[in-house]
Amino acid sequence: MFSSTSLAPTLTAVASFFIIAPLILLLRRFFISPLNGIPGPWWARLSALPLFYKSAVCQQQAQTVEELHHKYGPIVRIAPNEVAVSSLASLKVVNKIGGGFVKSPWYEYIGPTEKNYPPAGLFQQNDPHKHAMTRKLFARGFTAAYLRAEWEVMVRKKTAQAVDGIAKEARDAGGICDVRRWLTFLASDVISELMFGESLGGLETQKMHAFFHKVRTSNLASLLSYHLPLVYSALSWIPLPALKDFFNAWRSLLDISSIAYRNSLSNVSNKNIFSGILAKAEEDDETLTPMRVTVEAGSFIIAGSETTSESLTYLIWAVLKRPEVQSELQRELATIDRDASDAELEKLPVLNAVIKETLRLYAAIPMPEPRVVPKGGVTLEGQFLPEGTVVNTTPWVSHRDPAIFPSPEKFDFRRWLPDGPATLSADARTAWWPFGAGSRTCIGQHLAMMEMRLATVLFFKRFVGAKLAPDTTDASMIMNNYVVISPKSGKMRVDFSGVRGL
Repeated sequence: MFSSTSLAPTLTAVASFFIIAPLILLLRRFFISPLNGIPGPWWARLSALPLFYKSAVCQQQAQTVEELHHKYGPIVRIAPNEVAVSSLASLKVVNKIGGGFVKSPWYEYIGPTEKNYPPAGLFQQNDPHKHAMTRKLFARGFTAAYLRAEWEVMVRKKTAQAVDGIAKEARDAGGICDVRRWLTFLASDVISELMFGESLGGLETQKMHAFFHKVRTSNLASLLSYHLPLVYSALSWIPLPALKDFFNAWRSLLDISSIAYRNSLSNVSNKNIFSGILAKAEEDDETLTPMRVTVEAGSFIIAGSETTSESLTYLIWAVLKRPEVQSELQRELATIDRDASDAELEKLPVLNAVIKETLRLYAAIPMPEPRVVPKGGVTLEGQFLPEGTVVNTTPWVSHRDPAIFPSPEKFDFRRWLPDGPATLSADARTAWWPFGAGSRTCIGQHLAMMEMRLATVLFFKRFVGAKLAPDTTDASMIMNNYVVISPKSGKMRVDFSGVRGL
């Protein structure tokens, strides 16, 4: 047997290691990092946890990065190995196609997969060649022409169903309706019909499917494993049913998403967007496995549900908040038929200017987008960044740069009009990137724009005279954000009592 006396030196050595090793790491980060010449808060030298707290707990990630830029300038250190840059010149370098800046490891933790659980989806892939091949395969199903030919009727039908649901709820509730709730049902039903070949039924049941609750749970689990791996590992050993569900959320998503492959083989009733993609892949001798379809379907649903609904929520709020904008938009919409095609709607200047201005101020994903500095390093804003440094560019910051967008906090759709008071510069059009930039531009942007056009038209043509409910205020609509924006109050209520023939 070992005596307590003989064990004491060993235990002391182990304890000393676990105390001294982290201390040495912190001292090294603080005093001898190659990033020490870059301005930023003192805590950024030591840990990313303060920013994680601002992001995940306070849900003010984009706003926090903007504040740091205001205080420290166009380049700021935000973590021991991370910086954020804000100028258009840096944005062009980082997002240049073929520039060598790949997605950071952060992306490996987002989506319906686990670490080392192949295959990585399109969104998670950081190998440029693999990403290009995957994008080429799936891009066939996301062109504007294909979406209009195959899916516009479905999107229009569900949009009309959502508008009817809003009207009925308003009639039954004395004229007031939480429109955000219906927009969430709409976006989730559209994307699930597209990916699975069958809707998850939000518009019918007026409840969110369990899939979307699993999405939120699994996102939290993934981000916990990235930012706090020791805490994640410790919790995973605790044999509680709730924690078991927490850590197995991705597997539940994969189980539900497997519907996508099964229905992709259907010839008629349950075809989905993968049906045509699979057929084309077979013609070209390309491999598209059941697991790949499953993973991509889950990823696309995550990317295409809350993003579209939240952008629509803020569009309707921004327009109703400004009666003069509401009147001008409705005057333009009065010139077209309710059943006008998306191709026709794309030509309406006021409608599309309102959508673009909404996406400038209320981009659904305004958070920093981290990329890794390639071999050889790079100089940005006069500072050399060694290879392996993570550099962030942030849509929220770019969209609020007064040097590019005059009066950046003002909702001014006229800045986007072809014959508006001021023609936007080429720089402004480059700095507008609500769907990402470079080779990683969102593959679903044509679908998102179609949904936004159809929903905006059907809503404002039907509800002439709508106004914001008294409890829908600037304070209630403060944007929370970590990954996707949402109003602080969790709702956006509209008063329809002034709408004739509701």
